[in-house]
Amino acid sequence: MAEKGSDLTYDVCCNVCAEESVAREALFYCQQCSKGFCDDCIGLHKQLYKRHVTHGREESNMWPISKVTYADLMFCRQHTDHKIEMFCEDHSKLCCALCLFHEHRQCAKLGLIKEKATEEIPDKYHQISTTIADLQQNLETAIGDAHNWLKTLQDSYDTAHGEIKAFRKKINDILDELEKKTIHSLDDMYDTIKKSIQLELETCSRIQDEFKRFKDVHKIKENPSNELVFVAYQTSLDNISQAKIILKEMAVNANPTISFENNPDFEQSLIRFSSIGNFKREVKQLKKSTNELIKCSNKVLYNVRVPSDSRKCDIRSICE
Repeated sequence: MAEKGSDLTYDVCCNVCAEESVAREALFYCQQCSKGFCDDCIGLHKQLYKRHVTHGREESNMWPISKVTYADLMFCRQHTDHKIEMFCEDHSKLCCALCLFHEHRQCAKLGLIKEKATEEIPDKYHQISTTIADLQQNLETAIGDAHNWLKTLQDSYDTAHGEIKAFRKKINDILDELEKKTIHSLDDMYDTIKKSIQLELETCSRIQDEFKRFKDVHKIKENPSNELVFVAYQTSLDNISQAKIILKEMAVNANPTISFENNPDFEQSLIRFSSIGNFKREVKQLKKSTNELIKCSNKVLYNVRVPSDSRKCDIRSICE
């Protein structure tokens, strides 16, 4: 039970409790009353207004925009205390007053958000819903892959670490300092790869979370404004671009591991080596979609024939 003067804040509070200065989360919303109700207050509302239809949390499209979603959309990500007011067509960027002053003063195509928020914006936002849904699925898969990669990376790290220790037993006390350097190199590589995967994981999770929060903005019955939908549309386009980039990067550097390779000549020339082995980062290429097409943007012809060529050659394949 929340008490008066509570510091707790909720996206939608119970309006009845709020009148008594009590902060409680609304679990039901009535569009006809434009009010939220907690578990205790919904019963009285149903008794007084039997014909009113209330909506639970599972019907999020029937609720008003949450405070968190509104703030995420309408406030500048770079200058979080400034509201988005302009749109730069030159850079396809949403701008607050500080963005405009520092980065877009020389831009020719600038417009107010309210001017850009035309009636067709909800339709445009709806058109990218399929792309968002597909990317959400890809991001979900990528998040699962990243978790598995971290485990595989840890296993490969443990294996490499054990091999280093086993090899270490074959040599004398002079290896003490060299072993530290080698383990440090392994740790550096492990930390670098791990941070890279964690960054990819955090990026995927952030974009996935924003897709989930913004995907139904255009469906809400109590539409706050076309301005909000326009901002959601542009934000989603940015997220789509970021999602495609991160998925492509993860496909190129899939499931990285570390392996240790000992040096067979090490025992005979111990002093002149700076470490007891080398590390190799191994990655697997994720399979690309069979629906992807390679487009040729331009064509240039070159004659690479040399005098020693005895017959005519031609190109039979390409490598991306």
